[in-house]
Amino acid sequence: HVRLSDQTKKVLESDKDKVTMEVLKYIVYEQAEEVNDEWIAYKEPSEFMDEVTIAIYKDPDEAPPEVLEEINSAELPEEVKAQQRMEQEKRRQQEMKALREQERLQKEALKHMASDGTGGEDDLAVLNTQKRDRRTIEDYQREAKRHKGE
Repeated sequence: HVRLSDQTKKVLESDKDKVTMEVLKYIVYEQAEEVNDEWIAYKEPSEFMDEVTIAIYKDPDEAPPEVLEEINSAELPEEVKAQQRMEQEKRRQQEMKALREQERLQKEALKHMASDGTGGEDDLAVLNTQKRDRRTIEDYQREAKRHKGE
């Protein structure tokens, strides 16, 4: 557990603004790696801006899955990240296409029922019409930028 105020007590007033939580986090991570390359340092989520808890897992097998996932995602090359983004975009487009197709089929069915005069309340129930938007914030921002450019 590291407190920013504890670490800056003996630092000159003019240099205090240079000591940030990111600097302290970097120091702890580097020291853990220097002691043993197998150790995994992980910053735990915290409510406070001036305090941080950094867990050091001495055995990588004992680290929680979310810690390993974050570490592995940070080490991915740009090509892999770009490929993942493309796959995610492709998946999102497929979902949108399927949603449009479903809406089209529902409209057709409703038109058909209206023209036949069938479709009492007991005959038909429309299900799953409210779909969640599964886009990430980045996808939404990217799409908004694309529409502004058009």
